[in-house]
Amino acid sequence: MKVLIVGLRGVGVETAKNLILAGPNTVTLYDPTTVSIEDLSANFYLNEEHVGKINRSQASCTKLQELNSYVKVNVAEELPDFSQFSVVCVTENFEGFGKLIEYNQRCR
Repeated sequence: MKVLIVGLRGVGVETAKNLILAGPNTVTLYDPTTVSIEDLSANFYLNEEHVGKINRSQASCTKLQELNSYVKVNVAEELPDFSQFSVVCVTENFEGFGKLIEYNQRCR
């Protein structure tokens, strides 16, 4: 199973953690938002060193990978083609409601 998680605030990072512990083949993370101080209260894998320097997916990847060495955890710098994934989990809307409808259609 290959999983894409879009958005790594509280719900996204918790979803990623639980999925990685369950053991799919691959979990790909996508969140282009640069870490802000407010993010530290929602994503427990972020710290002050990340603020203003890297995006949420880059900052979370190493700690998430440590949860299960049998799962490949990747970071996508651009939103990948959904057709390569078994499951797509969108927890944050980066591009507006119209894009969410498009994502829904692409996943079906």
